[in-house]
Amino acid sequence: MKSIAYSITQEVFDQFPKYVRGVVLAVGVNNQESPDELKQLLRAEEQSLHQRLNIDALIEHERIAAWREAFRQLGIKPSEYRSSIEAMARRVLRGGELPSINALVDIGNILSLRHLMPAGGHALDQVQTDICLRPANGQEEF
Repeated sequence: MKSIAYSITQEVFDQFPKYVRGVVLAVGVNNQESPDELKQLLRAEEQSLHQRLNIDALIEHERIAAWREAFRQLGIKPSEYRSSIEAMARRVLRGGELPSINALVDIGNILSLRHLMPAGGHALDQVQTDICLRPANGQEEF
């Protein structure tokens, strides 16, 4: 397995001193379609969100409000460009279901809804360079 460095620039922490990020590395994962039990957990978490929160109170939730404030600090209007977790929660609270993509994405979505925090994943076998979380400079490749 090739070596890939993961880093976060100090500039991120200087601008957002309360920012916390977790990283999980899984090797040898066979990511397949979600089994029915996992899809049922996703549906249950959507229902749980409806029981815990309504769409009118969403932007006041401390975790959503923190992302909105970070966007404002970056000069981004959070009502025009929403964080991924706010967009996901809004979709669910408006009655939409999240599609089942595969097991790892579904697990991430379940955790995101449960804790109202963004979760993402990267297939590292597709990554060609080191990964660095930093302010964008306009030269990024995706």
